[in-house]
Amino acid sequence: MKILNIFLVMLFCLILDTDDASPIGAGQSDNLWQQFKSDYKRNYQDQNEEQRRYDIFRQNVNLIEKHNQEYAQGKTSFTMGINDMADWTKEEFQARNRFGNRKT
Repeated sequence: MKILNIFLVMLFCLILDTDDASPIGAGQSDNLWQQFKSDYKRNYQDQNEEQRRYDIFRQNVNLIEKHNQEYAQGKTSFTMGINDMADWTKEEFQARNRFGNRKT
């Protein structure tokens, strides 16, 4: 099961790395958030949902920034960027892609 979880995290990271992904810069989360919502036409049900999605987005941006720093240090072989799934949790990603429902 641990191997499956590692695989899913790696797959999620690879999916975040798309050709049309935006570059990430530290301290730009508000601007990135506004751009993300515009690019992917995000409209949330209410302020609470938007705040929840922003928090998820920020966590994913932090993951992307950390990974890209590791790339710059030669520790990984690919970069990551923001795409249409940047406001999804890992669990939402798994559920929408049915990876969490497979038995091994």
